[in-house]
Amino acid sequence: MALRSTGAISMADINLELSKAAAAVISLNDSNARTLAAIASGAISLASFYGKSSAITIAVVSNVQNLNIKSAAIAAGWNGTSPITVNVTVNSGVIVSSASTGSPAVTTDTGWPAGCVINLTNNGIICGKGGNGGVGNTTWAVTESMNGTAGGVAISALQAIVITNNNIIGGGGGGGGGGDVNNDGGGCCGGQAGNPGSGGAGFGIGATSEQWSGPSPVTAPSGTATSGGAAYQSNINGGCCCTVNYGGAGGAGGGLGAAGSSGSPGYDNCIGTHLVSGVGSGGAAGACTQGNANITWVAPGNRYGALN
Repeated sequence: MALRSTGAISMADINLELSKAAAAVISLNDSNARTLAAIASGAISLASFYGKSSAITIAVVSNVQNLNIKSAAIAAGWNGTSPITVNVTVNSGVIVSSASTGSPAVTTDTGWPAGCVINLTNNGIICGKGGNGGVGNTTWAVTESMNGTAGGVAISALQAIVITNNNIIGGGGGGGGGGDVNNDGGGCCGGQAGNPGSGGAGFGIGATSEQWSGPSPVTAPSGTATSGGAAYQSNINGGCCCTVNYGGAGGAGGGLGAAGSSGSPGYDNCIGTHLVSGVGSGGAAGACTQGNANITWVAPGNRYGALN
C-alpha cells in the first residue's frame, strides 16, 4: 500500500513499502529508494516519499492477445530488478486471448527478483487459443490433416501469483475432426467429399474443404471466445443413382477446456449412414492453467480445463 501523504515517514516505512524488513540497512540514495520516490538523481528527502507506492497497477481495458505480466510491468515503469507488487485487473467485457495454441493467453514470465508480489483480478474472459478444425476427407483415405488440433493454455504461472477470478478463465477448445467421404451406394457416380471440422472456443479456425459437386470449397464455423463452432454439414448433395448422398459432417469445436468432436460418416438413401474411409478425430482440450502450484486462488470463478 502507499506511504502516507502527510506526517512523519521513517526509513522503516520505506523499507516495508519496498517489501524489505523494517530494520534493513537502506539509504535514500539506493536505486530502489530513488525509483520509489521517482527521483532519479539530485536532492532527495523523506518528504519525497509522500504518497508513493511500490505497486504498479495495470488495467487491461481493451481486448489483447498474449499478455506478459512482467513485460507489462516494465512498460509501466518498473526497473525489472527491485522487489515490486504488480496489480493487474482485466476489466469486465474485455477478452484476453492468444494468437497461437503454443502460447498462453497470460503468462507471468520468469526472472522476477525475490520479494515480488503479483495479483491478477479477472473480471473479463481469459481464454487459451482454440484448436483449428480438420479438413474433410477428400482422398478416400484418412490423413493427419483431418484431425482437429488441440487447444492452448489460458494462464502460464511461472512465478507465484494470486488470482481473483470473478468471471471466466478457460483453456482453448479442441478443433472438430473432418467428416468422411460418402460413395454413391447405387454405384453410378463418385459420391461426395467429407465436410470440414469447426474451430474450438478461443477463436479456433474452422477448416475449409473441397466438395466434389455443388459450391466449393466450403468452410466450417470458427469458435468464439467461449464457444466452439457447431458441427458442420454443407448439405451439398452429390447423389445420382442414390438421390441423397452427403459427405459426413465435420465435428463441432470444443467449448472452453473441452475436446473437439470427431467427424461423422457419410449418408446416402441407398444404404444409409456408413463409414467409407474414416473420420478425423477431435482435438484435445487446452488446459486452464500451467503451473497451478504457483497460483493462490482467492476466488476460483468459472474455470474450464485442467489445472496443471
